[in-house]
Parts: sequence; structure tokens; C-alpha cells
Amino acid sequence: MLKKLTPIFIAFIVFANHNLYAINEIAPIVTINQESNQSDPTTILPISFTVVFSKPVNGFEPSDISFAGSTADTSRARTFLSPQENNTYRVIILNIASRGQLRVTIPANSVMDSDGNGNLDSTSNDNTVTYNPNYVFIGGQVRLRSGRILQNINIELILPSGERRYARTNAFGYYRFYNIQTANINLIVTGKRTIGATVGFNLWDDYPNLNIELFPY
Repeated sequence: MLKKLTPIFIAFIVFANHNLYAINEIAPIVTINQESNQSDPTTILPISFTVVFSKPVNGFEPSDISFAGSTADTSRARTFLSPQENNTYRVIILNIASRGQLRVTIPANSVMDSDGNGNLDSTSNDNTVTYNPNYVFIGGQVRLRSGRILQNINIELILPSGERRYARTNAFGYYRFYNIQTANINLIVTGKRTIGATVGFNLWDDYPNLNIELFPY
């Protein structure tokens, strides 16, 4: 008598080794606000803001700061970034060429985190500062260290807007400029035998960051 055979099935389970990667798809959040000690309104430059990212980012540059919506003239604005702790940056802005409101933002996808996620549009509690520069007289005397007065010396004043103004020293070595915006400017003194010359300034108001360049010939 033949016995009925029961089929036996053997299952083979093959486990393949796969490399698993965790991908963080959370976009960096960024806030930008007035720096805590920034006066608003202000009569002087620079104007400072604080930027905080929710995570480390790569490629954050001054060009990532947008002035869209500003009423002040930002066409020649210069922006500097100073990294701080905890994904925080200090933003310093110079060369605002006219009075008005300065508004700063960071558009979406300006920077990326290590996973390639672009940032979201910046949010703010207060991302504007009103700039109301004072207008002052600037004057002084050009002379050598010996005390000799220098007559007919050319004085060139370069304003943040790029505008250039000119004056010459009179018979007593004095010069004067009128209605100058309190901001960062360059003053260039050009004349014969001006090596070692000193330039004096009589300011009718506070005037920050005055740069002097002497070009003797």
C-alpha cells in the first residue's frame, strides 16, 4: 500500500543589506530684527541688525540681505556680517545716501543647511530703522607741522551717495563745506609740499568716521 506523501515546502528568505540614510527636510527658519542697542530713529551710521538662524547654514553673504521696501537711498549701501554664537550674525550697514526708512529682509533660499534645504523667508518683529541724518558744516585749516599755513590747497569731499564736492583753502589755510550729511565720508587733500600736513576740523555737530587721505605731489 502506497503512503500518501505530504509535500514539504521550504521557504528561503533572503535578507538584503540596505544602507539607510536619514534626510532632514526641515528648512532653516531665520529672523532679522534691529540690534538691541540700535537707536530708532537714528542720525548716524552704521545701522545694525541681528540675524538668527534655527540651524547652521552655509553661504550666508552680505548680498543675501535685501533692502526691498526701503525709502532711504540704499543704492550705494555697504553691508558687513559679523558671526556670533548660536547661528547668530550681526549685520552692519553703511553708506545710506539719504534720509528715510531702512528695511531689511532675507528672501527664501538665500542660504542652505548641510542637507541642502533652503531657508524660509525671514520673519521679524522690527526689521526697519528710520534714518534722519543731521546736516552740518565742516571746516578747518591745513598746515604743516612746522605751523606753516598752506594756501590754495585742493580739498575734495566724497559723500556716501558718490557725490563729490570741492573747496580750496584761503589765504589763511581755511576751508569749509556746507550742509553735509552726518555719515561716513572721505576727505582728500591734494597739494604741493603737503607731506606731514595736518588737517583741522571745526565741527558744528557730531560727525562720525571721518577719513582723511593726503596725496602730495
